[in-house]
Amino acid sequence: MELTEEYIKSLTYPEYFERGVRYYKDGQVEIVTNDEDTVVANVFGSKKYKVTVDKNDLDCNCNCMAYSNKHYCKHVIAVLLSLLWGERKADRQDYTNKISKKAMLKKERVLKIKNGDATEICKQIKIVIKSQEKYWGNWDRYEDEQIEVTSRGFDLLDKIKIDFENMTKLLDLAKWYDKELGNIDDSDGTNQEFQMNIIFTGVKCALNISPPVVFEKIKPYLEYESNFDYSDTILEAFFEIKIPNEMAEYLGEYCQNTSSDMWNRCKEYWCKYLKVAKDVRFENMAKQYHDSNISILVMLIDYYQETGQNKKAIDTGWGWRSHFMVGDKILKLLESSDDFDRLIILLQERLTKNWNKDEAKLLKNRMIKVEKEKEFETFIINLVDQKYETEKLSILMFLRKYEDVAKIVIDLGSQPFINAEEYARKLAVLDKNSAKIIYWFLIRKEVGNFDRSSYYKRFWEYIEALKTIEDNKLILGYLREIKSNYPNKPKLIEKIINDWS
Repeated sequence: MELTEEYIKSLTYPEYFERGVRYYKDGQVEIVTNDEDTVVANVFGSKKYKVTVDKNDLDCNCNCMAYSNKHYCKHVIAVLLSLLWGERKADRQDYTNKISKKAMLKKERVLKIKNGDATEICKQIKIVIKSQEKYWGNWDRYEDEQIEVTSRGFDLLDKIKIDFENMTKLLDLAKWYDKELGNIDDSDGTNQEFQMNIIFTGVKCALNISPPVVFEKIKPYLEYESNFDYSDTILEAFFEIKIPNEMAEYLGEYCQNTSSDMWNRCKEYWCKYLKVAKDVRFENMAKQYHDSNISILVMLIDYYQETGQNKKAIDTGWGWRSHFMVGDKILKLLESSDDFDRLIILLQERLTKNWNKDEAKLLKNRMIKVEKEKEFETFIINLVDQKYETEKLSILMFLRKYEDVAKIVIDLGSQPFINAEEYARKLAVLDKNSAKIIYWFLIRKEVGNFDRSSYYKRFWEYIEALKTIEDNKLILGYLREIKSNYPNKPKLIEKIINDWS
């Protein structure tokens, strides 16, 4: 892998590249692992972000809001620059100190509220929440604003007096917030998490009150229809806010015996409550309902794992392994077991359904361990034949069969779902000969349009890219052909003479 600055620049907007350079120069990148296949790094910004780089296909990932696989964020750029120029550790800033300092400044801006007045606090929280709307679309600034919103909001929430009268005020605030979530970006769930905390604080206000009294009060809120699980979060809060508590016991018994609709909504929370409380009723309750509720099935698997019954956990979930939540659990359990046969079966099933590079690596390692390397190669080759072109290309990149990638890209280069230019840029870093094949294809494709077009920009971009990996004499010879074949293209001829004379 031979990274270049030009390649890294091509991945994103100029401003993101410059921000990545600043992060790199400030020593904000920490390379955690750098092995044959993968780079994992932490980037320290307003918080810690995790970036991964796959060396087989140059796919990158970041868990920040600004990340997109079309235009990479500053964190990915900073990591790639660290791989290109070398890691800088000496000047790294401690991001936790930055956040702490920010939080203190925000705390000072919170109005002093007398006697935990919920009415005034709810009013201030609304102002804080709406303040982020003006930064919609400006993701770097918006991200900082979200941190500020939650920091100031939690400070205000902490000031509320815990008493029964304030419960409805907080639930009303959360209901207002529920509608507001439709007007603000919440890609990383920051706002919904804060809404959930408002509900949980409201529920705290009811813990020392008689359960029938509380239930009558919250009934209208439990009937409210929402796109953001508002009413179910109220139910969830009563089962999670304190274990054990009388209200959870009352709701569990009441819903199971009285209302089928309420029971369907709360049986998952009730099972979770019993499990966390280590109540002997949990296993029988979970076994009764796990067939109709995947979350309860997952809890039962976790319960068997936590009690040292790993085989029972695997057996319980094996029939539902095609469900991703259950499959993920079973996969983790099998990874740490000696049951290689079922692990291989599960991984082959998952890879046949959805290609996943990490699971392919795991399958390869396990099959090598049991001396089935040839069977792995046969499985992967057969898998290539079963997949659509984009997945097929991903598998071939994983296998580092770059010339096969180039052939498919050329065969399907005119299709909108194949970005030949992107593959050429990647292969220029991973395998120059394969990159040459695609760049020559792209150049000839552009030349094919010269009879009816005088647009040369893309043609020259490809020539410039090819110049860094190809014998320049070959390019010059080809340009001489172009010059003689298109004598009526003065601008094209002039550039050939000026740049390649």
